[in-house]
Amino acid sequence: MRIAIASRLNPFTHLPGTSLRMPGSGIPLRIFPARIVLGSLGTLDLQIAGPVAGFTISQDLERGVIKVWGHSSTGYFRYRLIAATENGGVLLETEKVPLGGLVLDWRPGTQQDVNHVILQSKESLLMGSASSNDGMTLFTPLDTERLSLGCHKAQLWEHVRERLDMAEIMPVWFRLGRLVRASRQPQGSGTTQLLQQCREAAIDGPRDVIVPAFQQLFRAGFSGMLAPRLNDDDHQGFALPPATSEEDPLTLLTVGSEIIRQLFVSHQHQEISLLPMLPSEFHCGRFLNAACSPAGTLDFEWSKHTIRRVVFRCDQAGEWTFLFQHHVKSCRLRYHDKDPGRTLRCGDPITTLAGHSYLFDNFER
Repeated sequence: MRIAIASRLNPFTHLPGTSLRMPGSGIPLRIFPARIVLGSLGTLDLQIAGPVAGFTISQDLERGVIKVWGHSSTGYFRYRLIAATENGGVLLETEKVPLGGLVLDWRPGTQQDVNHVILQSKESLLMGSASSNDGMTLFTPLDTERLSLGCHKAQLWEHVRERLDMAEIMPVWFRLGRLVRASRQPQGSGTTQLLQQCREAAIDGPRDVIVPAFQQLFRAGFSGMLAPRLNDDDHQGFALPPATSEEDPLTLLTVGSEIIRQLFVSHQHQEISLLPMLPSEFHCGRFLNAACSPAGTLDFEWSKHTIRRVVFRCDQAGEWTFLFQHHVKSCRLRYHDKDPGRTLRCGDPITTLAGHSYLFDNFER
């Protein structure tokens, strides 16, 4: 009884100066071949002999790290950026360095003082309020929920933005939104007004307006590799009120991720709903480790707009009701792969035991 997602969420770009957010902390970054701007933390200059060939920024959303690599005239370099969760900093960890090491000039905040550092392979530099790596805790993703909508194209972000296909954007959006935290709720000014429109579409429909609403928000509310913004800096003609100082741009990621999740799974009291507001554009997909506390966790998949298999891992014994799509009338309930099972009318409650798994399949109209 296993449902898996083979593809990994690893969007990447070759554009110097791409904006993105640090998984684990949400710190805004702009990464160039020879410079990294870390928001209010400061600026890091890399003394790399250019021009750099094959420059690549990769946002590994499975491990919650950012990887950067390229070929300078003195050799190949590759490093990782990881959020330091305790002091709000960022750790740069080298994997490969050019001949003579990776030479760095770190300018904290608005200070003029420069910290000159030379890193060899497998060495690191902490950029933040703390000056030592001792006792530092690095970000490790604990959230295991993952979404796939059947798109397996290369995640080169320049092409992703051009295609504007929510089947490949939404899984990345959903995952990154689970890895950052906003300081407040959206107030409805600037691009967060479009976020409210997405929420209304996901609750009341009709379903054919959900994907266009998210496309509008994506175009107006994000630059770079899903770097949220409160104002449409591309001046595309969106009639939006100016953003107030009370807004946190990270809400476009976090609240957007919550709304995306509601399209595929929701739970309230003893009821668990699967694919309650599935847009027609998402004809197939998989959702793993959907947490439905306190009941347990779910893996499920669908194709041709219809649920096909569900694996429920029960954490708390009780009576639970699973609600599927309206056109699904019955299914088979099994306790393991070789169990012949029994027919279950959709909407009828089932009694479960903690620590046991349950398989739903053979869905019939």
